[in-house]
Amino acid sequence: MKKIFFSLLVFVSFASSRPPIAIVTPPQPLVVDKDWSPIFQKGIDSCIANNIPEYFIPAGRFICREPLILSKWSAANGYYVPFSLTIFGTSTFAGADGSGTILDFSSMTSGFGIGIQGGKGVELKRIKLIGAFNYKLKSAYSFYNSTLQNFSDGVCRDSQYSPYSAIVIDPFGPAVPADGGFPGKDAYGESLKKYYRGQRNGSTGTVIEDCYLTNWVIGLITSPNGITQNAELVLADKIQFGNMKICVAGCQDQEKMNRVSNVMEWGVVHTCFAAGLYGAGSIGNWNFDHWNIAGYTNQFVYDNEGGYFPSYYENIYAESIGRFGTIYSVNGSTVSNSSFNFAGYVEAGSYTEGMISGYGVTFSGCQLRLYGQYSPITILTGVASNIIHFRDCAFDVVPFYPQTYLYGYSDFSNCTVGQAHQILNPVAPQKVSSFAYPSDMAAKAVPVDPHTHLLNSGKIVSDSAVSLNEPIVGTYNYVDYKIVGVVTAKTNTGFVISYMPASIDSTKKYSLYHWKTILKK
Repeated sequence: MKKIFFSLLVFVSFASSRPPIAIVTPPQPLVVDKDWSPIFQKGIDSCIANNIPEYFIPAGRFICREPLILSKWSAANGYYVPFSLTIFGTSTFAGADGSGTILDFSSMTSGFGIGIQGGKGVELKRIKLIGAFNYKLKSAYSFYNSTLQNFSDGVCRDSQYSPYSAIVIDPFGPAVPADGGFPGKDAYGESLKKYYRGQRNGSTGTVIEDCYLTNWVIGLITSPNGITQNAELVLADKIQFGNMKICVAGCQDQEKMNRVSNVMEWGVVHTCFAAGLYGAGSIGNWNFDHWNIAGYTNQFVYDNEGGYFPSYYENIYAESIGRFGTIYSVNGSTVSNSSFNFAGYVEAGSYTEGMISGYGVTFSGCQLRLYGQYSPITILTGVASNIIHFRDCAFDVVPFYPQTYLYGYSDFSNCTVGQAHQILNPVAPQKVSSFAYPSDMAAKAVPVDPHTHLLNSGKIVSDSAVSLNEPIVGTYNYVDYKIVGVVTAKTNTGFVISYMPASIDSTKKYSLYHWKTILKK
């Protein structure tokens, strides 16, 4: 009968006065079908109890059937006391050969991989965490038209206070939350409910470096319990995210100066960063820089800041992304020195609405285009006088921006359009019905014909001239204007519109428009 042996070795280097280090030494050959979570948990607890600062896990694929919890509970004080520990392995964030230290949590569909409760300066390095999340990509159309609310694999837990996550900073609060908290047991067979205790203190200065997180609902989440604070100064560097709903989720407004840098985001991911959806639902301060985004990504961000705190996005390169996403801000959030190459309507299966959405955010020095398709990106601002600013940005063609004051407006300064390097500086607000200052406008909607049309079949009866591959603007209420599709064929009686967004109401009659460029001289 095969057995798992575990030894905890402590080495002290007298020459260098190096602190002791705990090392997992698995048997050879490695028994891979056993549950390693009790072994790792005992090692973690021993390190914390004995102030051993480092815990090394060698190369191998280790099955973990329960979450690993880093904490130091003081029954005498009635709260989690601060501690520090570095757990490190041999994986790399960009490794593709399956080697290195791999913790496999794919037998779990709820809970989390590693949880850090009240740590100060805890570090996780060179580890790959694999979960069970397995979204089935049915088609590009269904993926790019999915929402955060409906994006799910139908199996893994996605609850406000306890979503299935790779790394959770402060998973537990003083009380069990409304959704019942994280279900299941710890590595010792005790209910995770027992960890909901203590006070509101949380972790600070967590470092996550050279790690690979894949197949989770969320990769990294802070304070989902809804009560604890802190979770500031999180530094995540050299991270790969893949095959998940959300890469990073923020939950509360004490999260300050958190930074996620040098990231590979490949595979199938809905949203890279989301704030305000989990835990307490308030907004902290985050910084994202040097991201490389490829594969299938629906959107980069959802951040409903309101009046909380700004976040900053810099040096982002994205291809085949559906949307930049939505930022609602009155705090001066910025996106700078980045290149967003949006999935074109052929790739996405429909013309994407609101590729850039929200208000109060400034784009500076960015390239914004549908890669390989000279068609306008789509901008959607908030209601009334809300605005999105673009400074020193580059577009292939004049973007489609809001056309009525009710839907806000976009403000461009020193932005170039196409290879002609024409300067885009329209004034706003604009109204489709008046065009009071046509010489100052970038583009306007010009009626295709005087009729209204049902779009349920895509076949339009009209004697007006249109061009193949021309985007067509439409509205049924003369307030909300959008690109309703692209001309893909001409007929004896009119033309055919294809690649219509999922939001098109097939029961409504739309007035149709050309999107005509009127660049300022």
